[in-house]
Amino acid sequence: MEQCELEFWSLVMYDGKRLVLREKKKNLEGVTYFCKLKPGRVKVSQTSVSLNPRCPLSRKMK
Repeated sequence: MEQCELEFWSLVMYDGKRLVLREKKKNLEGVTYFCKLKPGRVKVSQTSVSLNPRCPLSRKMK
């Protein structure tokens, strides 16, 4: 399986209790992580993936 390389990540929102991170990989449109922050830990509550149809991984994930 081919891997898509990370191009960048960015902090979208932070309000002290919740964190939203977005990452962009070479052949993917993007992945967004919705996290809940608690003392001493971070819990990912939801992940959203936007696939680029030209990426070999997107054809394998369908």
